[in-house]
Amino acid sequence: ELEVRLQKISQDAHDFRVISSPSLSGSEIGNVNASLQKRAYGSIEAIRSSISNLFSMVRQCCQLDTALLLIINPNETHFKIKELYGSEKKQYRLEPILAREGVFGAIYKSKKPVRLLVTDSLSQLPYHTKNYKHLQFIGVPVLADQTVEGILCLDRNNKEPFDEEDEKMLLAVSKEVHKNLEVERLFSQMDKTSTDLMRFREAFSLLNEALTPEDTCKK
Repeated sequence: ELEVRLQKISQDAHDFRVISSPSLSGSEIGNVNASLQKRAYGSIEAIRSSISNLFSMVRQCCQLDTALLLIINPNETHFKIKELYGSEKKQYRLEPILAREGVFGAIYKSKKPVRLLVTDSLSQLPYHTKNYKHLQFIGVPVLADQTVEGILCLDRNNKEPFDEEDEKMLLAVSKEVHKNLEVERLFSQMDKTSTDLMRFREAFSLLNEALTPEDTCKK
């Protein structure tokens, strides 16, 4: 169970680009990689806490059924649902979503917000498991420079469409999401640099202690 949880944390850290490979495991605890594992865990907790606070603010401003954060995979073929805050009355499908098709493809390609009335949620919003005929939807890109790294989406079963003010607010939230991701990536990179430096110092110390080339090989 612990191993599964650690792998989930590592995968989340990889999806958020906090670490370069989702390979940290419980077997690594106790060596120098434990600090990287600790950083990955701390980063994911910080990211989720930040997103939760941002979504809480958004939900207070808008009457929402669903708020979610999608993060694109490294190959830029699919979006993964990384955070979802939904209505207790609804069920959701958590499978990856194609990045270049439908409404999400439109946001990905244009790098601009999309607002629309959804009349067939099963085909237009594949995270729903039931077909809703009248959903208001808004989605905005999470941008790193001019690269789409994710999408923030809101929907509600309401006759009132999302307006320009809602769009401005969600764009501001998307910028905060990007800032939080960048901060955790920076901290992670600093920890990795520190760990690499520690390894180098240990190797250099062993080298200085060695009296002969044969001693060096033994070390």
